[in-house]
This record gives sequence, C-alpha cells and structure tokens, in this order.
Amino acid sequence: MGSKLREYARNYPSIINYSTLIYFNEWPETALVEVAKYYLDFNIGSIEETDTMKIDIADVLAQIHQSIFQMVNKVERETKRKAYFTSSNFITLIKTFNHYMRIKQDFIKNNILKYKSGLVYKYIIFNFN
Repeated sequence: MGSKLREYARNYPSIINYSTLIYFNEWPETALVEVAKYYLDFNIGSIEETDTMKIDIADVLAQIHQSIFQMVNKVERETKRKAYFTSSNFITLIKTFNHYMRIKQDFIKNNILKYKSGLVYKYIIFNFN
C-alpha cells in the first residue's frame, strides 16, 4: 500500500484489528442455480410445470450472472479500475425477475378474462336475439 498506511498501522494497531477485508469471489454455477431456485417465486399451474420452469430460469439467471462477472473482469483489465458485482446483485436480479413475471402474469390473466367475457357477451347476443 503505502508508507503512510504502514505508519498508521504501527501507531494505531486497532485499525488493523477492527478492519475487514471484503473479498468478492465468483460463485460456482451450482450455488447460483440453487439460490435462484430458492428465491424464484411464481406459479404457472401445476407443481411439475412450475418446478421445471424454475430450474430452467435458474440456469439462465446463473449464466447471466456468470457472464456479467466475466464482463466486470474484462472491464477491470481494460480500464485498470476495480468494479464489483456481488451476490446481492444476483439476488436483486432474481427479485426483479419475480416482479416483472408477476406483472406479465397479471397482464395475461386480465386479457384472458377480457377474452372470455367477450365470448360470453357474443354468445348471449347471437343466441338470444
């Protein structure tokens, strides 16, 4: 580091005792998939279909996270500046996916209800007039 830090560390040893180093290591893909499966929160029908979909989406989210980690390392090498992409970013990615999945599911359910009510209305008009 520097002579100034070395001098402070010698004069004030509690700086070292109460300091923490933060290491951001890349997670293995299996850990990313398990975390994603745990945090994914949606239902598309039967339990089997939902579980299959969760596994597939968890795989994709894990691949996205790993590719971002590789891109961060590439940017770090090229710009000589430290960039961080942490596990909390991965969980935020999953929560964002859940949010947009709920929005899309509500949109589709509303359109199905509109379609069904339109069919009922047409049935009533054409059959009872």
